[in-house]
This record gives sequence, structure tokens and C-alpha cells, in this order.
Amino acid sequence: MSTERRKKQSEKDRVPEPIAPPPSSLRPAPGNSPTDQTKILEEVGNAAVAATATDDSLARRDPLSLQSTYGNAILAQALIKRKPDDEALSGSPASTSQAKALHNTGAAAVAQQPAPAPAAAAAPFDEAKRFEDIKKILDSIPSGKAALKIKDDLKISVKFVRDAGVAFDANTDTMIMDPNYSLAMSAMAFVHEITHAKARAVALTGDVKSLPQGDIAKAMVSGAVSDLMSLTRAEYVKRRVEEEAEGTVKSIEAKIELEGTKLDVSKDIFPLEKQYRDAYKDAVAKAKKADPLITEDAAANLGREAGKQRVINGFMSNEVETSNTHEPYPIYYGKDWDRFHPKK
Repeated sequence: MSTERRKKQSEKDRVPEPIAPPPSSLRPAPGNSPTDQTKILEEVGNAAVAATATDDSLARRDPLSLQSTYGNAILAQALIKRKPDDEALSGSPASTSQAKALHNTGAAAVAQQPAPAPAAAAAPFDEAKRFEDIKKILDSIPSGKAALKIKDDLKISVKFVRDAGVAFDANTDTMIMDPNYSLAMSAMAFVHEITHAKARAVALTGDVKSLPQGDIAKAMVSGAVSDLMSLTRAEYVKRRVEEEAEGTVKSIEAKIELEGTKLDVSKDIFPLEKQYRDAYKDAVAKAKKADPLITEDAAANLGREAGKQRVINGFMSNEVETSNTHEPYPIYYGKDWDRFHPKK
């Protein structure tokens, strides 16, 4: 074959050099990640594939191979030409030798790179440590200390169950806690739920004291059944709602105490919290106006009574629904009473 024919054949088979886009589109802006560079690679490679529509010699090439050739070459040129300060700005340092390898061998160079190390396995959940962290918060406020004392007196254990919320299980004398809750929310919910355990223990013994394992469940059952059988429907509903309101108030009081610490509890909102606070402040203001010599403790007690009554009114007037069945509290507790008093 003559020199001239070989030259023409070579020019015919040669893949045209890709036309690089403007430098500004190749050099990542400050803060860009490797994902942005990959996007550049894909855009340039796709443009190369589109070029096959006007060039028969390119149309015979495998599209994915052509995309890799064009895109990798363009990206490599950009990486080689980058200045040291570009690397600092982009947050993704590039090795010139790596860029040249990419330019020369295309996708094969990337395939030969060592595989990234597998992510470390997550450490097993430590229930004891989690509750110790919650206890630190409870120990920092008066209502929390009182709740922990009741827990110890009644020998209540703690178990963490994901997506279970926070609830007291009387059958096992266990406080069920959700590890998805924040530490602060866990502490405040604990204060609420310990109220139910205390109420049932008092129903059986007349006081909160150390009981053998399982006796809290007996207290809850005997207390509830006793109420169901001896009280009218309205009386039973009222008693159960008052207990729920007390737990709610306890949680709000715990939050108010935590507001005096470094913890941010501003996003943790309890049912009827605003109503409680408003009623509390209004009652305290009225008490001090009526008696300028009233003590702070006396005024606070009046405020708490007014606030709790507002919470009770909210429960009774269907402002709040139960979290499990999503129905008004009077209906929820009324159904309990109805089961023991079937219509004749």
C-alpha cells in the first residue's frame, strides 16, 4: 500500500479529537463534589454519542465505548490542567498521574482502581448506656428524680423497642422506651408514664412502696376492675382522664424544668401544653393581685391546679385524641366501662 493510501486510510479510521468545552465548565466551582465531575463526564460523553449521527465512522463504534472514550478523555484533560488551588477549592484533590491514566486507558483505568473499603458495621445498641444517658437528664431536675425513685421503689425494669413510643407495661413491670426518641423527650415521656405505674400501685397498696415482681400488674388490674365495677360510667371516665391529665402535666413540668438547663426542648410539644401554661400564668397573676402577700409556693399551687383543670377540660371536650386508637378520651375510657356493663 502506498504511503499516500496508508495516510488516507489512517485519517479515515482515526477517531477525531474531542472538542473540549470552555474551561469554566470543566473546573468545578468551590464546594463541588466528585458527583459534579461525574455529571460533566456523562454530559460530554453523551454529546460524543450524539455526534455519531453526522459521522459514519463514529456510528460504527459501540455507543458506550464511545461515551467512555470521549468523556474520560475530556475529564482527564480538565484534571491535568487544574491548578493546585483548584483542588483546594473543589474539595476533591486530583492526582495528575491518575488523570493521565484515565486519559490513556479510559474506563479500564477506573475499573482497575482498588475497591473502596466496606463500611464498618454499626455497633450493637447498648440499652444500659442509653438509659444511663436518660437518667442523667432525669437526675438533673426535681420531677425526674421523683420519677426515678418511683421506678426503684416499684422495681420497674426498662426495655428499648424501636417505634414503640414510651409506655408502661404492667404485665411485666417494664417501661418500654423508643430508642428513636431524643434523650430529652425520652426523659419527659418517662415522667409521664411513671405516673400510671404509681396510680395503679397506690390503688392496690394505698401508697408507693417496694412490691414483688408482678404486683404492679395486679394493682393495675385490680384497681381498674374495682373502678369499673364500683363507679358509674361518668365517674370512671372522669377518674381515668384525670390520671392521664396528671401524667401530661408531669411531662410539661419536666419540660419547664429542663428549659433551665442547656438542653434545647423547644421542639418537644405536649398535648394542651400551651393551654396549661396560659391557665397557670393567669391563675398566678390573679392570685397575686388578690393577695399581694401570697407566697410563691401558694401561688404556684393555684397555678398548677388551674393548668391541670384546663388539661382535663381539653381531654373531656375532645380537644385531644388517644395516640393508639385516635379517638376522644371519653369514648376510649367509656368503652372500657361498657365491656364490663353489657346492655341487657
